Amino acid sequence: MKWQCWHCSERGKSLVTLARKLDLTREQITELKTLLSADDAKKYAQHNEYTSTELALPSEFSPLWKPLTTLSYRHALAYILKRGISVPEIIRYNIGYCAMGPYAGRIIVPSYNEQNVLNYFVARSYYGNNSLKYKNPPVSKDVVVFDQLVNWEMGSVILCEGVFDAMAIKWNAIPLLGKHLPPALLTKMIEKHTQSVAIMLDADAQGPATKLAEKLVGLGLDVHNVVLGSKDAGDSLLPEIWGAISNSSTHSFKDFITQKLEN
Repeated sequence: MKWQCWHCSERGKSLVTLARKLDLTREQITELKTLLSADDAKKYAQHNEYTSTELALPSEFSPLWKPLTTLSYRHALAYILKRGISVPEIIRYNIGYCAMGPYAGRIIVPSYNEQNVLNYFVARSYYGNNSLKYKNPPVSKDVVVFDQLVNWEMGSVILCEGVFDAMAIKWNAIPLLGKHLPPALLTKMIEKHTQSVAIMLDADAQGPATKLAEKLVGLGLDVHNVVLGSKDAGDSLLPEIWGAISNSSTHSFKDFITQKLEN
């Protein structure tokens, strides 16, 4: 695993070399090698059933910014407004819905890459009695969701679980579509020289959040783990979200190594 510190321009090809730069003891380095033995790529592959294929929005897709008098449109719009999503955000994210077809009764939230090419979409049921809330398209999740909306020049991003969490956060938020970091997103963060990352996963995902923080700190990033209590970001008000971000503390690589050795 390669690492780079953008503060001092040091770089290396493994976290072991980074550990040596930090003057860890031989015993600590041996323990680190044990902790890094798992293959991250295999872990992520377990959460992706499909490989990348050509993707298009469902043929039945209708944008919500185009008013209709149908019952399906009214239900879809009511669901979106209830989640606190405004009309300008409907336009910004090109949110739509399907009244018929394989994704009937579902809100469609498209994602586009930096070249404004569709790279994924989320299909969420807007009827409460549907036991299958989400229906994923048959493509890989190894993408950068909302890539075209991220201002990479800022050097800071916020990682969250779902698309509605990202909409609630509003600024440079990237959904993971789960609790694991897609390799494509990690590559993009390195290419764009990202310096600071805030991790805002749900309250029941603090284990994965800690592992993700450890991984990113090992790459030399400034990492904050943000906890909103029992609420998800998508169910929180903007002042609550940014208050939690402002009050979060940073992690250091030595902190993680010390914690592992003490357990």
